[in-house]
Amino acid sequence: MSAEMFDCAGSAQRETGIASAISALKGGRLIVMPTDTVYGIGADAFDGEAVAA
Repeated sequence: MSAEMFDCAGSAQRETGIASAISALKGGRLIVMPTDTVYGIGADAFDGEAVAA
């Protein structure tokens, strides 16, 4: 399993990071994103295997 990290300070990096996150979700993988207080874990809610992970 590999992880990618994106610095989304600039608009180009943000677009790349968002596109990668969308691709990961469509591929059944999980994403981790920072919020104001904690890190959130995201999955495609319609993918039972991803949600179970």
